[in-house]
Amino acid sequence: MPRKRIEDITAELQSWLPNYDRGEDDYPTLLLRVLASLPGGERLEDLGYETFDIGWHEADQLARVLDAIEDKRDVEDLVDGLLADEDDEG
Repeated sequence: MPRKRIEDITAELQSWLPNYDRGEDDYPTLLLRVLASLPGGERLEDLGYETFDIGWHEADQLARVLDAIEDKRDVEDLVDGLLADEDDEG
């Protein structure tokens, strides 16, 4: 039986995702591809969702990055920090 937190997010996604297109570049496809990439997501992979090369650590890191972002400035600062080494090389 699913845990309460999973039940809640499942219910939210069931009501929210139908509002989106289901194209290759649309949010539902991204979400389902990420889930297909994780252990336990094999059913989605069997349905044809292409996987990413990620595991639990990468999924946790992605969740923490998205949780830390509060506004546009946070995204800009994150991008600047990630590109700082590339800027120094160029």
